[in-house]
Amino acid sequence: MAMSREFYIKPGAMKVAPKDLPVVFYIYQAGKHFAAQCFIGRAQKPTWHYRFSSAKDREAYIKKQIEAVQSKENRKAEKRAAEKKPHGYEVGMILVSSWGYDQTNIDFYEVVELIGKSMVKLEKIGKQRANDSSNYSHGMAQEVVPCVDSRSGDFYRSKVTQYGAAGRFGYKASPWNGKPVYESWYA
Repeated sequence: MAMSREFYIKPGAMKVAPKDLPVVFYIYQAGKHFAAQCFIGRAQKPTWHYRFSSAKDREAYIKKQIEAVQSKENRKAEKRAAEKKPHGYEVGMILVSSWGYDQTNIDFYEVVELIGKSMVKLEKIGKQRANDSSNYSHGMAQEVVPCVDSRSGDFYRSKVTQYGAAGRFGYKASPWNGKPVYESWYA
């Protein structure tokens, strides 16, 4: 059975809760020491429970924790705002995905439909060796460009995030910059 937050709070501790932040402090005096407990979010156990040599040290530490929580909340708000922005993708846009462990695999996708504000429908398209592809000495690499005439018929629905869309197997697919892309393989 999990213990509730009240189990961990010291009797007689004074609650300090900054407005509009998911953090609560309980401060009390333990003999000659000044103590504090911190609970962040909905945590049942204290995030920390420390003793300080002076009330000034305790207040400074609490202030530092409040600033850290405020900073985290600001980052979360910025991320939510960025996710609500329109993605800027258009029908016909080519996306590229690079993946692999011992080799570099390249997949190209074309945006075939916009779905709402944050989703797209992608179709996997083919690739071909770039005309000016460098000759790699080991012979197991080339540079490729998309081939829109070669279509797979494989369609994917994907949410567009700040990092791009998800292609095959969930690998990130981002807008292609128009330059040949390095690809390698093993025999």
